[in-house]
Amino acid sequence: MIITIVRESVPYFLSVPEKSRTQKGVPMTGTRGKVYPYTAGISLTTREGDEMETMVGRVIHYYPRIGVAAVVLEGHIAQGDHIHILGPHDDIHQSVGSIEIGHVPIREADRGQDIGIKVTGRVHQGDIVYRET
Repeated sequence: MIITIVRESVPYFLSVPEKSRTQKGVPMTGTRGKVYPYTAGISLTTREGDEMETMVGRVIHYYPRIGVAAVVLEGHIAQGDHIHILGPHDDIHQSVGSIEIGHVPIREADRGQDIGIKVTGRVHQGDIVYRET
């Protein structure tokens, strides 16, 4: 996937070449409290479909038995939105089917809320969640 940057502020892992992300000396997300710096509202455009993506949050925990990602939001997200979860080990595209706060289903959530989202694949702490438009 080739990414063209629309803004100057990008997550750290996008600026590190794919090959060197797992090499020694390059911090990985969620290890020993180190997370990649990020800026809310980052917009990306891809050459594959010229889709626009806006950062809406980051994964703070993943529950593998139930397939749920705990996400702290930096933007608005609603049920039915198409999201892209991107990290050093993950690249998941899916539609938001279930959102919960404290085991209570909701239809939408805003900045600053900690939510649970049912995900289709494994994600990791520190992965960035983008809304595709």
